[in-house]
Amino acid sequence: MKTLLVFAHWEEAKSVVQNFDAKLSSSPSFFRKYSNDQIDILVTGMGILNMQAAVVHYFSTESTADCALNVGLAGSALKTLHSWFAASSIHCDPFKTHYPDPIFSKLPYATLHTVHQPATESEMKNQPDSLFDMEGYGFVSGAKRFLQNHQFHLLKFVSDHDGKSESIKKSLNAYNDSVIKAIETALAEIHHAISLTGDRRLYHDLETAIKNFSNKQKLSFTQTQQLLEHCVYLVNVEQKLRVDSVLADSYLNIPDRDRRFKEICKRLYADE
Repeated sequence: MKTLLVFAHWEEAKSVVQNFDAKLSSSPSFFRKYSNDQIDILVTGMGILNMQAAVVHYFSTESTADCALNVGLAGSALKTLHSWFAASSIHCDPFKTHYPDPIFSKLPYATLHTVHQPATESEMKNQPDSLFDMEGYGFVSGAKRFLQNHQFHLLKFVSDHDGKSESIKKSLNAYNDSVIKAIETALAEIHHAISLTGDRRLYHDLETAIKNFSNKQKLSFTQTQQLLEHCVYLVNVEQKLRVDSVLADSYLNIPDRDRRFKEICKRLYADE
């Protein structure tokens, strides 16, 4: 199974490139790609647009990757320094929030805010339990065009509490000491989730229940199919109780169908 690892900065990628003995390969001038037989590594440069452009170019031209993981540093007002988190949701004004499939059992979750300028200490204190970066949403907006929701995720290391470059630099040694283990932990669970979603037999157990639920909630055919995919996946990763809880409720108090469907999906992927 081919894996894509995506970093914004060389300082974040260097030890990973060395660990996997990945070699620099031909790539456009606006990003660098390193490869071996099992892994491709992109170093995209800072910011949402650079990240998005590199990911889209990769998947549009030469991709054989089955999954993708964005790895990097993030600030936070309260999260413990030098700890790792998987992103439970990715926010970036003015765009829609993205909710990854909740596949991780060995990594804690946190909300990620992608911002257009480095987050200041005061900005982080306004969302004290959240993480802040400058590229995560660019990764999401590129990867979701080519991969299903369970195939791409974001893994962030808390580097600072104040947004200052001096604090971030002091965290690089701790980051390099732990990044390989964090990546290996995340990839093991991603690969497991991908293997589980290949079992289509679960459709027979859920299809009738989903259709009945969708009829009651007045969802469209497309929304019904998307909901079925979500629920099959969640049952596969042993979250059937969450699915049952969501399907047991009514959402007809929300008049707009699209908003109603969005609320259903939000509950399916809400933080536990």
